[in-house]
Parts: sequence; C-alpha cells; structure tokens
Amino acid sequence: MAQKQAGADEKELDDAALAAAKAAALASMPKFGGGAAKPAAAPAPPPPPRAPRRGVGSATVAGAGGGKLDAEEEARRAQRASRFDAPAGAVPPAAAGRQAVLPRPALAVGSAFSAGGDEDAGENDECEGGIRAGAIVGTCEDMCPAPERERRSRLSDIQMFERLDPNNSALTSAELAVKRFARTIDESNNAPQFFRTRGALTRTMQHLRNLLDRQDARLGLIHKFLWDRFRSVRQDLYIQGMDDEFSVNIYEEVVRFHLLSEHELCEEEASITEMEGFNSHLNMEQMNKALISLNDMYNKLAAAGRPSQNEAEFRAYHLLSLMGQHGKFKGDQQAFLSMLQAMRPEVRGSSQIQWVLKLQRSFAANNFVHFFALVRQAPYLLACLSHIYFGQVRARALRVLADTLAPKADMPVTVELSWLVDTLMLDNLEQAQQLCAMHGYDSCVQRGMPLALLVKGAYVDPPPPLPRRRSQLISSMAPATRSLAVTTPALPPMSAEEAIQMEQQRQHALQRLQEGEARQMREAEEEQKQLQATAAAAAAATAAEQDSRQREAEAARLTEEEQEREQEELAQLQRQKALLLQQQEEKRRCLEAEERQRQQELLLQQQEAERQGLLAAQRLAEQQQREAEEHERQRRHRTTVFAASRCRLAALEAERRRKEEERRRLAELDRLCQEELRRLEVRGTYKRLLRRIEERERQARLAANLKACRVGMAVKARAL
Repeated sequence: MAQKQAGADEKELDDAALAAAKAAALASMPKFGGGAAKPAAAPAPPPPPRAPRRGVGSATVAGAGGGKLDAEEEARRAQRASRFDAPAGAVPPAAAGRQAVLPRPALAVGSAFSAGGDEDAGENDECEGGIRAGAIVGTCEDMCPAPERERRSRLSDIQMFERLDPNNSALTSAELAVKRFARTIDESNNAPQFFRTRGALTRTMQHLRNLLDRQDARLGLIHKFLWDRFRSVRQDLYIQGMDDEFSVNIYEEVVRFHLLSEHELCEEEASITEMEGFNSHLNMEQMNKALISLNDMYNKLAAAGRPSQNEAEFRAYHLLSLMGQHGKFKGDQQAFLSMLQAMRPEVRGSSQIQWVLKLQRSFAANNFVHFFALVRQAPYLLACLSHIYFGQVRARALRVLADTLAPKADMPVTVELSWLVDTLMLDNLEQAQQLCAMHGYDSCVQRGMPLALLVKGAYVDPPPPLPRRRSQLISSMAPATRSLAVTTPALPPMSAEEAIQMEQQRQHALQRLQEGEARQMREAEEEQKQLQATAAAAAAATAAEQDSRQREAEAARLTEEEQEREQEELAQLQRQKALLLQQQEEKRRCLEAEERQRQQELLLQQQEAERQGLLAAQRLAEQQQREAEEHERQRRHRTTVFAASRCRLAALEAERRRKEEERRRLAELDRLCQEELRRLEVRGTYKRLLRRIEERERQARLAANLKACRVGMAVKARAL
C-alpha cells in the first residue's frame, strides 16, 4: 500500500524494473572512491612522543578537580592523542601492548565506511581483548564493578556525572558510577564479577537515559560521557554472547542516541582550537559499528522465526549512511545495493526503506526540491541522519541554478533569498546569504527584497571542513525529551498528502503574518502622509492632531494585539492537533503492542501445550517400553529357571537310576560271593589256617622290626 500511496512521479516496479532502477541510480551517482576495501598500506612510523592531552574522541568528561592517572592510563591517552599529529593518509600505529584481538564476525554486507579515523577503525571495538563471545557469564549486579570503582576513586578519576560532590573527583557511589569502556580485556579484568548481568545492564541503560534528559549540563558534555559508557555496555553484551531481543533493544537505543547527537551537536564540531568539541567522525563510526552488530542480530532473529518489529527502521538508517560521502566517510554504492538485495521482501517494501530509496534517487539526480520535500516528510531521527547531506545538496543546488539560469558568465541572475530559504530548508535569510557567499556568489537588496546574484562559472568549493548548523525545522520535530527520542520507534514517513497539508498550513500562517506586516506598513505610510499634511496646519489644531495620532497609534496597537492573539490561537490549535495526533498514535501503538503481546502469549501457550503433549507421549512410550522390557526379562527368567529345574530333575533321575543299578549289581555280586564262599568254605578252610599262621608270623616280624627301629631311634636321640 505504501507504493500505491506515493506521489504521481512514483509507480510500482516489478523485480526486473527495480533492478534496472538500481543500476540506473548507481550509474548516475557521483563516485566518491567507495567500494571494496583495498589492502592496508604499511603503517607509518609513530610520531615523536609528546605531552599527553585529551583527544577529540575521548569520552572523559571535563570537570572540576582531577588527579594523577597511573602510567598505563597516561600511555593510552598519549597514544590516542598522537594520531592527530600523523600526516594525512597515514595509518595510526598499533596500540602497544594490546591483547590479541578477536577476528571480526562475518557480515552480510561489506564494511559500511572505507575511511579511517580512530585507531580502532574498521574493527569492532566490542571484541577487543581476546575474549570470545559467550565465554563469560557476568555476575556484577552494579552499574560499575567494585574493583574498578575503588581503583578510579583511588586515582581521583571519577567523572563529573558520577560524583557525589561536584568538586571531589575521588568520591562516588554504586548508584552513580558507571563502568568505563575497557580497550583491553586481560587477566586483570576478565573475571565474571567484571561483567554486568541483564538486570545491571537494564539499570545502567535507565540511568544513562536519565542523564540524557538533564538540563543542568550541556548536551556536549553528556554526549562525551554516554559515548564511552554505551561502548562499555555493548562490550559487555558481546563478551557474554547476548544477541537476543534484550540486546537488540539496547543496540537500537544506542543507535538512536548517536543519530540524535549527530544533528543536535553539529554546531559544536571539534577543531584545533576546541579539542573538547563534538567529533562527528567518531560518533558516526560508533553508530556504524552498532548498526553492523544489529544487522547480524536481525538476521539471527529472522532465521529463528522471530523478526524484530523495528528492523526496517534501522536498516533504513544503515542504507542512508551508505548513500553518499559525508565527512571522512565515503559512500559505498556496492554495499548499498548488496544490503538492499539481501533484505527480506517485507523489509524492503516497508515505508522507511522506500523513503530512503526515493531520497537516494533525488540525491543522485541533484533534485534538491524533491530531496528537501522528502526530508520534511521524514520522522525526527531519519531527518537527523539526512542532515549530514544538506551541505552537499545545497551546494549542488546553487551550482545548478547558476549554470542553468544565468545566460552568460558576465550576466548574473537574481534569485530571492526567501525562496532559497524555503526550498533549501534554511532557517533564515542570514543563512541563505552566508551559503551564497561561501560558494562565491554575492547578494544584494533591490526594492527592499534581498536577492542572490548567481553567476555562471563563479561557483567555488570552500575548504573543508564545511560548517554545519542545526535545522530549526528538524529540531521542532523532536519529542518532548531526549530519552523519549532514543526509546520511541520512529513513525513511518508522512505521505505526500500529509506533507502537502502541513506545508499548506505553514504557508497559510506565513501568508497571514506577511499580510499583517503589510497592513502595518500601509498604516504607517498613511500615518506619515497625515503627519505631512497636517505639518503646515495652525498651532490651534496641534492638540487635536496629537489626539488623532494617539488614537491611530492605539488602533494600530490594538490591531497588532489582535494579530498576535490570532497567531497565538493558531499556534495553540496546531499544538493541540499535534498533541491529539500524538496521543492517537500512542494509543494505536499501545493497542498494537497489547495485541502482539496477546498473540505471543497465545502462541506461547500453544507451544507449551504441544510441548507438554509431546512430553506426555514420550513418557508413555518410555513407560510402555520399560514394561515390555520387564515382561521380557521375567519371561526369560522363568524360562531359565524352568530349564535349570528340568536339568536338576534329569540329573536326580540319572543319579537315582545309577544308585538303583549299583544296588542291583552289589546284591548280585553279594549273592555270587555267598555262593562262591559256600563252595570254597570247605576247600578254603585249610588255606585260611595257613594264611592265619603266615599272618601271625608276618606280624611278629613286623613287631620285631618296629621294636628294633624304636631302640635305634632312642640310641640316636641320646647320642644327639
């Protein structure tokens, strides 16, 4: 439906037409040196040592007091500061003593940016230190581990937002101290008590969210503190291997924080004279790393059947950052198209992604009118990220207008500055005049109307870095608080009809204001004419004329008050309408969230019921299997016992038969012996007598021999 509701100049594209449009957009885009990453050049020799100072990208908050840092901290700060002295294009030296760095996880899309900057650019700072993801389960329940809190208190290294006393840099508490980002994870800080649990991370994010809403400190100071602490949160998530919906919500909040800061702090850009200013390069670098991690989590959740509801929003941010060159980062059109092709159809067809594609086509075709019209339709954070391209689009617009409208190089063409303000989304005439002067075009005033003099061939590119200013229109889109901006999902871009309606309301209010100014000018002219006509009147009519002027002034004052009241009423109506729309949208989101939660609960209940049924069936099958095994074991036991009984019975029967046979044989033998004895009784009587005589003689001999042996043994015993 989003494609059908687009403007008259947009139409639905099938797959082949979409591929052709992508190819045409890529061909029409200017080349900024993006593409595949080239092999890194040999590192330049390290610069000479210098006194340590705080670098542009340091997350340390300036505050009253301070203390001495240990030698390791001093060396680390000196190393970070030294990269600003390296010649252009040189690769900063590797950090001395750094622990082994984990290989980066494989990404679906190539590196988003190809320019260097920070010493750890191009690598995910969450995996520094040699600890693999998921190897540690944290046990720290505080926002800052107690050993780190004690060490920093001892070194007087407590930052401004962590102090109990603003003037005491050594006094803090567990409710204020937040864990700092650790560039190296070694044996001194890789124990589980150094990594926060989910509850501690939740409390940390809530605390940092509250700091973001503080009004007693500059947003720049808050950003420097949160920039470092958010890196620490991401590091804890990575080392503990957390990549579920809990981590996705934290990463999304971090990305929104960087987007908000990119626009709201663009006027506080760091420079040689102001080293503590906002560093857009480091801010975009951290945002890109968080987006890369988010893309990997989105892919895992989608593969698990749980796609994130905010995936299209953050895929749109990533595509928008790849659209063109901004600062030191170069646009990567190959990565842009690869990422677009890798998206699921429902994500690619979302209103956010389609809005980015429209913006990319306008950017590539130098259609500045359509570009800024799309930005006016965008939600707050998409408009904040689009702001990084405003300077390029405005410069191209001036060059196109000068080369197109001016007939000759010596004949300038005039363009109203008010038209430039409205078309190029500037805030006032002064900004339009400064923009023209920065690119080599003069301005003048004719008949009370400020004009820009555009001359063909007079365009110049100012030396970088180009100054950036916040857009009042984008800032007016922001929610009531900063924490609401980083925690609330972005609304879909407005349709063309809604944008036209908002523009008509703005034009109507502007027209009423101009009519009031013209009426005041006419009244002033009439008053001046009356004064000139009555100047030659007699002195007698002076008092009446003064009274008349007073009445006219009173009437003018009443008219002005009436106009102010009308303007205030109009503004009040617009605010009420915006508040009503916001309430309706919040109510709709709440209803959708409740419906999604109800559906998820039903799905979970169904899954639980299915799981319980499967478990019951599994238990029943296991019980039946155990019963069958027990029955088989008993059957085998009975068979074995029966076989053993049969064997024993057979053995007993065989033994009985053997004994019976033995008794019969003995009885028969006894009978035969009796018969033989009876036969031999007579014949053997004589022989028995002879044997008895021989036996007696033998026994007598044995007795004599025995007696002789006894006597001999006694003699030997006495001899011994």
